[in-house]
Amino acid sequence: MLGTRLIACLVVKNGIAVQSIGFSKYLPVCRVEIAVEYLSRWGIDEIVIVDLEMAQAAAGAGFVPLTLGGGIKSVAEIRMLLKQGADKICLNNSARLNPGLISEAAKVFGSQCIVVSIDATFVDGEYKVYDYSLGREIETNVLDFAKECEKLGIGEILLNSLDTDGMNQGYDLEITKQVSELVNVPVIASSGAGTL
Repeated sequence: MLGTRLIACLVVKNGIAVQSIGFSKYLPVCRVEIAVEYLSRWGIDEIVIVDLEMAQAAAGAGFVPLTLGGGIKSVAEIRMLLKQGADKICLNNSARLNPGLISEAAKVFGSQCIVVSIDATFVDGEYKVYDYSLGREIETNVLDFAKECEKLGIGEILLNSLDTDGMNQGYDLEITKQVSELVNVPVIASSGAGTL
């Protein structure tokens, strides 16, 4: 099992790194290349960028492992991003809509290369998957989806919480604990960090 890593996740809107708040408000921070350069200097272990258009610029700006995501729909797109400098690929909606892409990509590139990003929200006593394109939760249970993704061959889970996103009050430790205890792949806690 990997040790603790500090991973920065950059959300990008129109070429600008932004701070997401509840997956609905976005405060501009800086150009992506500048964010990657500074994060590299500050000793971050890895960077996740959710915006395919920034692939080349981001890959050349830093010296830490880079995970790219945002609308990936095919093995051909994954191959292109890896050639442009990505170390890993992050799938979100496409992992749900086309689960075969996970197993195909894991077979071609290796499980260590495939990260699935799961957006979670607590609704009616359980954690449901939040679909950012629809702007609402769906009926899929987060734990069921995480286990299914593991069976399909992913190497890591990036776990985002709609409920803590941008609040700077800490992570949703309950869902992080539940997913971490359920699966045997690394789980990256995301959404909510505000202090050391």
